[in-house]
Amino acid sequence: MQQGPGTGLGRCLRAWQRWASGETGPGRVGTAVLAVAAVAEAAARRDGAPATLLEPLAAAAAPRAVAPGRPGTAELPAGLAAETVRAASADAVTVPHLLGLVYEAALSASARRRGGVFYTPGSVAQGLVGLACDGVAGSSPALDGSADCPDGLLVVADPAMGSGAFLLAAAERFRQRCGVSGAACVAALRGCDIDPGAVAVARTALAWWAWTIDDVPWWPSPEAVRSGDGLALPGPGGPPPGPVDVVVGNPPFLNQLQGVTARSAASRKLLQGRFGDAAKGYVDTALLFLLAALDLVAEGGRVVLVQPESTLVGAHGARARADIERRARLEGLWIGGGDVFAAGVRVCAPVLRRVRETAGPGASGGPFRLWAGAPVIPSGRKDVDSPRESDSSSAPAASGGGPVRPMGEWAPLLAVGRGVPSVSLRGAGRLGDLTTATAGFRDQFYGLAPYVHEHPGAALSGIRRPAAPSGGSVDEPVVRWAPLVTSGLLRLGRLRWGEVPVRFAGRRWSRPAVDLEALAEGDPSLYRWVVRRLRPKLVLATQTSVVVFAPDLGGLVVPSVPVVAVEPDDGSAARTGPFGAVEPIWMVAAVLAAPVVSAHAATRFAGAGLSAGAFRLGAKQVLALPTPIEAEPWREAALLLRGTGAVPADLGVWQRCGELMAQAYGVPADKAGTVRRWWAAEAARHLPATDL
Repeated sequence: MQQGPGTGLGRCLRAWQRWASGETGPGRVGTAVLAVAAVAEAAARRDGAPATLLEPLAAAAAPRAVAPGRPGTAELPAGLAAETVRAASADAVTVPHLLGLVYEAALSASARRRGGVFYTPGSVAQGLVGLACDGVAGSSPALDGSADCPDGLLVVADPAMGSGAFLLAAAERFRQRCGVSGAACVAALRGCDIDPGAVAVARTALAWWAWTIDDVPWWPSPEAVRSGDGLALPGPGGPPPGPVDVVVGNPPFLNQLQGVTARSAASRKLLQGRFGDAAKGYVDTALLFLLAALDLVAEGGRVVLVQPESTLVGAHGARARADIERRARLEGLWIGGGDVFAAGVRVCAPVLRRVRETAGPGASGGPFRLWAGAPVIPSGRKDVDSPRESDSSSAPAASGGGPVRPMGEWAPLLAVGRGVPSVSLRGAGRLGDLTTATAGFRDQFYGLAPYVHEHPGAALSGIRRPAAPSGGSVDEPVVRWAPLVTSGLLRLGRLRWGEVPVRFAGRRWSRPAVDLEALAEGDPSLYRWVVRRLRPKLVLATQTSVVVFAPDLGGLVVPSVPVVAVEPDDGSAARTGPFGAVEPIWMVAAVLAAPVVSAHAATRFAGAGLSAGAFRLGAKQVLALPTPIEAEPWREAALLLRGTGAVPADLGVWQRCGELMAQAYGVPADKAGTVRRWWAAEAARHLPATDL
């Protein structure tokens, strides 16, 4: 969880966490409920709240937490509850919100990771509830608004409510905008969670909030706010039946590539039975909550659920995203960044409007609204293309220069939100027609580690190229050492091997190199893989905000995982026709150097990088990049790079190359200028300090 809304409260919550993580004592959930009960009891004495507010917490804690000699209770840190209440008062946190903070603080770190439980800041919950409810007409006659309540008293649901942060935010919005009673606000809320302890806390928090308004603790209906699985069908064991007007919340992020959060076989079977192919593979559970929410919300209603950015781009989520777009219009996107949660995950929230399924593809085109940060602040409006029922490899170019977006491809929307200029390229083929591209995997990374040592030389200029194997056998290498190049040694147009230190396999190196003699003897198969990379090539970094590569014309270096080796074919089509006078390596370099190609890649693969604004360009993605339709400006750009060796000593060369390649791709001059300015700002971080 975050450090809390203030230093004093943060210190108290961390103390609760230390207590809850002790070796001895009751179960984690019971411990967390007891922590809330202790704080609630102290707050009730301070504020004069009725004792009945504590009953759900006592009932939830008693079966789980028993201390020796004290049935139904547990030993709690003396004075900590009162201290937490005092800190909360000083930090202007109301008791209803404080209960959820304490509950999540008292859960162990492993319990939070397994369940994807992380505190949602109040400013984020309020902001997302506001944009979810804005402009939605109530579907329930009993809750329709009047002249003094233009938005109506909407029915709002959270299918993974945790301790109720979003439901509290919705209640507060109703109170501020409609001026109705606390009881009426609570009656408009729906929610469920699989954690019975969290449900008890949420119900108590809502009743306590209503008491602060009405002087009476109005409890939500046991059917409306209850224990249940938000991914199950509405009804018994699942969320309260719909339809509702708005679904908003922060479902658990459960990455299926991590054992601790992976679904069980039984869970996979159930989810595939409900969602079909959309639930197959490694799709994050958070994305499935979007699909489930569409079964709850009425036509014209809105769904806003927090997601990790990876759900917008992950290949395994493509079918789920496509199914979502067939049922909802994607109206906008909130980009929260990586500072919202203590887990450090970059988060976002698609804004979906439920439409008739008969609306079909195209329902998501037109104005696209953007919000950013915490609190949730409007950050612009863009026009985007409608999704198209085609795969990404065959999607036609957009006539208006906007992002071409196959159904379920949301990366372009994330890129638009980050300020990447949209660009349409007129292509005549794929880069794979001119080159091969190779990136190693775990076997190459861990296999090479024992054979890497410091190179006895000082610079690349004095290194000879090793011999390659012939006839499938392992030759004796001409030289012993081959420099190892990691992504950290790549800058625009330059290999910085020997110039700056780098980390590899958990160690810091000045001049890392592969011992070819030892490798040939110890692992002949890996040796053959290595020496096949020792040929003229381009080496390309994979986690960057623009395409970053450098030439290895001497074929000297070994690319370390995940560096991509781009190896043009001397017998390719680039040696015929108008390209005959230019080596293929420079034709390929001109494509990779083009700012319009960087914008294209950033749009297609936004959100796949490890850092904000970065994209992941692997071997498969490199080969899929389009080649230009106009040959002559492409050839001029290649000759320009060949004349300088692609070293950015003169940034004017890169700018001129960009102009030529924009012409080659048929990009209008005004759009090309926008792209070059964006590229120049992003490229600055990928230039050596001496070139700035």
